[in-house]
Amino acid sequence: MKTCLLFLRACYVSLLLLPATPSLAGDIMIENAWIREMPSGAEVAAGYLDITNQGSVADRLIGAEASGAMSATLHHMTIDDNGVMRMRPLENLEIAPGETLHMAPGGNHLMIMGVNEPYEAHSDVDIILTFEQAGTITTPFFVGQHARANNDAAHSQSMSHDQNQDQNHNMEQMLENEQMKHGQNHQHNHGANTDD
Repeated sequence: MKTCLLFLRACYVSLLLLPATPSLAGDIMIENAWIREMPSGAEVAAGYLDITNQGSVADRLIGAEASGAMSATLHHMTIDDNGVMRMRPLENLEIAPGETLHMAPGGNHLMIMGVNEPYEAHSDVDIILTFEQAGTITTPFFVGQHARANNDAAHSQSMSHDQNQDQNHNMEQMLENEQMKHGQNHQHNHGANTDD
C-alpha cells in the first residue's frame, strides 16, 4: 500500500513538471502562462505570461476574459524610488515582430477581478486572450507560485530569488488593496440598488 501511494505521488509530481504546451494562433505564441495562487476568500488574482510574435507585423493584446471571473484587464505596476507601488490600467500591449513580451510580477500583468471562488492551486484556468491581428486564443493558466515547469522556465525567471520574493510581496500587497477597493465598490453598488 505504501509503495502504491509513493508511486501515485511520484506520478503527480511528474505531471506538474511536464513541459507546458504553448498556445498558438496566427503568428502569436503563448508560453509560461500562470496565475498567482489565491488565498481563501480572495476575489482578485494576477495573471502572467510570455507572448512571442513570430510574424513580420506588430500585433497587440487588446483584451482578455477569464473563466469564473467578472473581468480581466491589462495593468502595469511600477515601484518608485520611495518604494510606493502604483498600478495603472492599459488599453493594449504591443508585441513587435520577432519579439517576446514578458508579463511578470512587478510589471505588466492581467488583473482578474470578481473571481467567484478562489482558483484551486495546481489547476488550470482558461483565459481567452484577444489580439488585434491574431484574433482570440484560449490559453490554460497554471495556478501556483510560479509558472509550470517547462523548457523555457530559466528564461522567464531571470530575477534573483531575493528580488523575486520582494516583488511577490509587493504584488500581494497591491492585490490586497485592489481586493479592498473591489469589496467597497461592491458594497456601494449593492447599497445603491437597495435604495432604489
